[in-house]
Amino acid sequence: MWLPFYLYDYRDYYTDLKPDQLEALLKASGFVPSASIGSPHAVPVNPSTARLNELPAAVQDVLLRTSGTIPHAREYVPMEAKTDWSRPRVPNRYKMEEEHKARVNKIRRSRTLLLDV
Repeated sequence: MWLPFYLYDYRDYYTDLKPDQLEALLKASGFVPSASIGSPHAVPVNPSTARLNELPAAVQDVLLRTSGTIPHAREYVPMEAKTDWSRPRVPNRYKMEEEHKARVNKIRRSRTLLLDV
């Protein structure tokens, strides 16, 4: 099943909960890391945390200060919608253009008459 967000370990946010309540919350959210299957108090290491530890210390400080405390959603790029449309058929296009030109000329003439007065 595809989810538009990462399943997240809430251990950092809910330190006031009892361990059994915390485990119930983690199981309800769907986050069951392999490290915590054996022991309920084992702290799992997320892959994003491991990648963050590989960065230089200065970059780590900047990222940790600027990132929010709520986990970010994964970027999802939807497929482009296919549009199947055809041009409308315009009968008597030349006649329509001539009528439009006549209307525009009539409007121009009426404006010039008003301005000349």
